[in-house]
Amino acid sequence: MKKFDYLIIGNSVAAVGAIEAIREVDHKGSIAVISDEPHYAYSRPRISEYITQGRDASSVCYRTSDFYDKNSVQTILGVRVEQVNPGQKTVMLETGEHISYKKLLIATGSKPIAPPIKGIDLEGVYYFTTFKHVEELARNLKNVDRTVVIGGGLIGLQAAEALHKVGIQVTVVEKLERVLAQSVDKHASALVEARFIEHGIAILTSSSVEEILGENGTVSGVRLEGGMQIACQAVVVAVGVSPRKELAENAGLAVNKGIIVNDFMQTSDPDIYAAGDVVESLDITLDERRLLQIWPTAYAEGRAAGLAMAGKPVRYSGGLPLNATHFFGYPVVSAGLVGDFEGCLNIVDFDESSGFYRRLILKDGILIGMVMAGDAVDRAGIITALI
Repeated sequence: MKKFDYLIIGNSVAAVGAIEAIREVDHKGSIAVISDEPHYAYSRPRISEYITQGRDASSVCYRTSDFYDKNSVQTILGVRVEQVNPGQKTVMLETGEHISYKKLLIATGSKPIAPPIKGIDLEGVYYFTTFKHVEELARNLKNVDRTVVIGGGLIGLQAAEALHKVGIQVTVVEKLERVLAQSVDKHASALVEARFIEHGIAILTSSSVEEILGENGTVSGVRLEGGMQIACQAVVVAVGVSPRKELAENAGLAVNKGIIVNDFMQTSDPDIYAAGDVVESLDITLDERRLLQIWPTAYAEGRAAGLAMAGKPVRYSGGLPLNATHFFGYPVVSAGLVGDFEGCLNIVDFDESSGFYRRLILKDGILIGMVMAGDAVDRAGIITALI
């Protein structure tokens, strides 16, 4: 049986944070990473660039390919972990092999939500959260000239922009009344939507796909609630993600919406840690523990877990909702609480001609949130630090 001082399940940003932290403290302890994906760590927020930059996998790398060798990490890739056995301090792979650990990190991330839509299993339905999803879509683009994207959040709009840039006609269908409803305020939503419409992308808000239509098992269009039909050869589903917490649940660890951890990312088992999209961690803006499925937060959590696993615990002070992206060259950043709240002071600066938009939200004299777009994002880092 293989034995490791540090065993990490999952190979994304939280795993990278943990590896780098462990090696700052322990230069000799053995580390292994197990992932059901065959790829080295890549940047999930940038996977759309694989489509727009000539299908170059290097465009989405998060660390160079020698990262694992430099940090003396053994990789076990393309293999799924079936079971965690805390009592024996082992994990069982889908191959039946057992691997022993002293300290374990569960960094399994999240999985895309498949809404209960008739036709969701047709050929030509894609998701947009892993490199494999984007590879599959890219391979089949030669047969596609029209696409429907279900979901107008960050992932859906990134997919829509990427497909448009390679000549695909795109329609975005969003159930809520505006795009990016979970990430920015109404004004910033309208500014972003305007950019998409300017580039010929149709945005249908307050709309839902009732059925994905097919011919001979392959997507041929969608039908919306109300009867409207849109012809297309591919559908991208981007309605959100859910934590991959099954391993923790089956192992008897404390789990709520995500894995429950303390301030050192330690689970209910003292030798098992968790970090990233799969955990509930402290949101400092609400002073409560909840899912914060955000890239920089996952890295910080992984780093805190790695330090604790290596015997140099540093309390994780929490994170906050944070989104930074750009669409057709138009940058948008939000941090903290961005909705409309009673008793709050809103400081707004907007220039319609340039698209400069800045909104600061204060409660009792304390900055609790901000939304910025256009040239206003130059000060986003300072404002986020103030929050």
